[in-house]
Amino acid sequence: MPFSSLSIKLTCTSCGHQTAKVLDWLREHADRFDCPDCGLTVVIDQMQVGSELAKLGDVVDELAAKIRDLRERLISNAPRSPTSA
Repeated sequence: MPFSSLSIKLTCTSCGHQTAKVLDWLREHADRFDCPDCGLTVVIDQMQVGSELAKLGDVVDELAAKIRDLRERLISNAPRSPTSA
């Protein structure tokens, strides 16, 4: 699943209802959302969201690189099966 398709829960500051939104939606056009439970319009700080998503993206990229490195080390250290000559 691509990073941008992951879901995050936004919590209404009035009633506490949580609304799931994918990161792409949040990054691209969400400066506010209406709570489906109480109707309150919750304002989202896009500067902060962009900054936090960039940090999260960097961490995910770093984790993916570490997983690739670990996979390569495991493959190179795997016992070889004896071959018949």
